[in-house]
Amino acid sequence: AKEENVFVFQVLQDPKLVNADFENTWIKEIKFEKSFAELLYQFENDKDVLGKNEAMTALANYAKDSSTSITDKSRIITAHQNVINSNAYFRLRIAAIWSLNAILPKPYDENTVAMLKKIIYPPNNKLENNLLRAAAINALGTNNNIKYTGIFLNHLDDKSDRVVFTAAVSLGKTKSPKAYDALVKLMSKPSWKGQSIIAALTGMQLLGDERAVPIALQVLSDVKSPRWFLGASGWDYPVYAAQTLASFNKGTEGYPMIFERFKKSMEDNDINDIFSNVLLITTLADPRGQEVFDLLKVKYKDDANAMTAVNQYETQFKEAIKK
Repeated sequence: AKEENVFVFQVLQDPKLVNADFENTWIKEIKFEKSFAELLYQFENDKDVLGKNEAMTALANYAKDSSTSITDKSRIITAHQNVINSNAYFRLRIAAIWSLNAILPKPYDENTVAMLKKIIYPPNNKLENNLLRAAAINALGTNNNIKYTGIFLNHLDDKSDRVVFTAAVSLGKTKSPKAYDALVKLMSKPSWKGQSIIAALTGMQLLGDERAVPIALQVLSDVKSPRWFLGASGWDYPVYAAQTLASFNKGTEGYPMIFERFKKSMEDNDINDIFSNVLLITTLADPRGQEVFDLLKVKYKDDANAMTAVNQYETQFKEAIKK
């Protein structure tokens, strides 16, 4: 080992591709400036999926640059499409879908729509295929176009919860008159840990139909105990019910119910229940929630770890009520 090592390689011509750390195995900082041509070649030819992804990220930034020529932008788009349509590692293909989505103007041209439809149909319940299909549906949903309503409706009954969620989100964005009834129906679709409820509520938030308010209140009232919570808001459907109320500025309607539960959890001295309710109160963003934090500061004044959590939630709460 030396402070500095210099390696010199004799070659007959400039290499088309240099990958200094195949599969990213070193702990390192690296600065390696490559030309547009080098990046494009790497994206198209590197056998290292991480090298491909690195080149793709750089090319996407090129495409977003207003000084990049139309010809070069077209080459970048084609390279993305080739990866998406290939048998490359599925997570790279998913990354390419989102990278392309950031580059392309909306609405998509028919070739892009056809490419995404090819991924969406036919269904296959393997995990990697479901992730790809979900990414394709999500990308199509970013167009906010009512003409794709049929595609999203068809996938609300999919076997994959991931696909159902993206279909519900995309359906809500269309603002279709068919969306509300379909999302209500989705609420009763059997799923693991209430994933159908989460998908339906998220779709309703994006749809903006205030008929979602009593539904969200009902979901909150159906929760018998916050002990059920996984502790990760992305998996807990009561949090989505609270988010739905907040999205319509109706958090005040759910607050009394959750505050009563909070007081009961304080009486039981169940810290998990306490902070599950605090999460909901923070999400509802009712200004009356400050009383919760005042009570918590008294209860946990001698518990440094608990006070850290209280202060973090209070900061989030104050930000939420400003919106």
